[in-house]
Amino acid sequence: MNNQETFAAAAERFMEKYQWDVYCTPTWRYPVGEDRAKKDVRDFVSKFGSQAYAYVKCERGPLGGLIHSHAALGGLNRIAKNRGDQLWPYGIIHWEPYRRGGGAARYLWSNAEEAPGEFVGSPKRVNPRKRGRRGR
Repeated sequence: MNNQETFAAAAERFMEKYQWDVYCTPTWRYPVGEDRAKKDVRDFVSKFGSQAYAYVKCERGPLGGLIHSHAALGGLNRIAKNRGDQLWPYGIIHWEPYRRGGGAARYLWSNAEEAPGEFVGSPKRVNPRKRGRRGR
C-alpha cells in the first residue's frame, strides 16, 4: 500500500489475487452469537469439499442488531456455483457471482481494523508465484 492508496483500494487489490466464485450474505432465522455464526459459516463452506475456501466477515445489522455474515467463496464447482445457496439451512442467504471490481472486496474489508474477517480453508491464487524463477 503506498501513501496515495486508500485502505479499501489496497484490500480490493489483495482480494483480486484470489479466485473467488461467489459473494454471499448468509442470515439466521433466530438471533445467534458471533461464535455460532462463524461456526455455521465454516460448516457451510466445508460442505463444498476440501478445495473450497472463503473469506468471511460477521457484523451486526443496523436494524435490531442481529448478526449476519458476508463471504466470498472460491474453489466451487459449476453445480455449487449455481445451486450452493440451497445448502444453507439456517435462514436466508443472498448468493451472487463474485465480480472483480464490483465492491464486494471493499465491503468485506471495511472496518477491518475493528472487526476483522477470517479466511476459511486455503485460498487459491489467480497467478501463483513460481519459486526460483526470479531474474531468469
